[in-house]
Amino acid sequence: MSVTRFEAGAAYRTRQVAGIGAARTRRWLGAVLLAAACGEDAPERRALPPSFPEPVPVPGCEQFDYGRCDVRLPECVNNLAQIASCMRGAAAPAAVAGADAGTGANAEPVADAGAAAASGPAVTLLSEAEAEQDLLAAFSLTAPPSPNHFERALVLLDLTQPSSFDPGALAARLARGYSAYYRRDSSELVVIDHGGALGVIGAGSPAIQALVLHELIHALQDREHDLDAFALAHQQDSDGNLSGNCLIEGEARLHELRLYSALWGVNVANVDWAGDLRRRSNEAEDGVFLEADLYTASLQNVPYAFGAEYVERVWAEQGTDGVRALFADPPDSVREILASLWGTSSEPPSLRASEPLAPEGLVREAYSSLGAWSLYLLVRPRSTTLEQARQLALSWRGDLLEAFSFGNQQTAVSWTIELASEVEAASLASMFTTRQQQALQSGTRVRLLRASGELPPALAAAAAAP
Repeated sequence: MSVTRFEAGAAYRTRQVAGIGAARTRRWLGAVLLAAACGEDAPERRALPPSFPEPVPVPGCEQFDYGRCDVRLPECVNNLAQIASCMRGAAAPAAVAGADAGTGANAEPVADAGAAAASGPAVTLLSEAEAEQDLLAAFSLTAPPSPNHFERALVLLDLTQPSSFDPGALAARLARGYSAYYRRDSSELVVIDHGGALGVIGAGSPAIQALVLHELIHALQDREHDLDAFALAHQQDSDGNLSGNCLIEGEARLHELRLYSALWGVNVANVDWAGDLRRRSNEAEDGVFLEADLYTASLQNVPYAFGAEYVERVWAEQGTDGVRALFADPPDSVREILASLWGTSSEPPSLRASEPLAPEGLVREAYSSLGAWSLYLLVRPRSTTLEQARQLALSWRGDLLEAFSFGNQQTAVSWTIELASEVEAASLASMFTTRQQQALQSGTRVRLLRASGELPPALAAAAAAP
């Protein structure tokens, strides 16, 4: 998605169901939305100071207007779109304007339809309630199955909470937390007016302008790289989905922060972006582990924090061409991103999602590769030190999570994780010694087994087989 600190997305494969067709990838929000959520730099619901310092243009894009402008006006959106295009390295930035009035009962168009550019996204101002309904409509395009055995599998692993993937609850939560989002299915940019806050702080505040630029970056990414095609090529499992979102949201977040700083009179050429983004990543990482729902909290933080830090490193070394090249050849896994930020080498995974036969008496409902970050979510609360948790996460060399149904709508999960060495595999296995949390080690491979009831003997036997 695209909300200032949130790109939700969970990709996994489901079994073939009669009347539905071949097994398909389900994406929680990621294939539909790109969003920008309220973060520390997003507009607060209070009056802003009466005046602003003189803005300092972004280097290389000095030809544009950096004065305050009302994002509900087409000339403002056009100007921000050209800044966005310039920041991405376009030789001849083209105007991108809003096009349509909103569809909600009280929706207010952010840009005049008559002044719209044919290639630009529709830009709409929605109330929180209207945004909730719009998000719910978007989620219905990729509604999760019922019962959702993939979600249940993550619950059994203590990675998420029940009903986290419920479209209604998700739409309500995101409508409260988002400030703006870009819908890939309709090429529409939505700005959420939380309780009339835009009338208080002004639709031309630096935060709002930066958020709109964030979404315009997504529109430009979609136009140049076709984000739906990118998802089909590179976001076919949960690990690939998260690493892909780190690129998409990371680039938008980086330029959002740069514009926000410029509008506040900061010379962005003098900012220690590597240090600032490392601090933000540390804060985001700690914030994730304050939440009960680690998986969802990660989707709300990792792409914006770690993604921006990763993209900035590529941008600092290779410029905008280097960032653009990432969309053609993205990181192989989240581990590759973590390795570059946590200071170690990266190796390609050796175990990825596949379709082995289910044990007798069980139905394989869903499967995915969760990746090194999900392993980190699992082990950090169980590790004695932060360094131990990070080392285990970086020792990830591949994984396969399988969710099975059995009995009367019971769920069992098998998570097979390939690690770099037997020592690290033993360290992981030793963290799970209770009857409810079986861990079987075979060389560098560990299988974690859980079930909502008694663990099916066939699953335990299959996991123990060489």
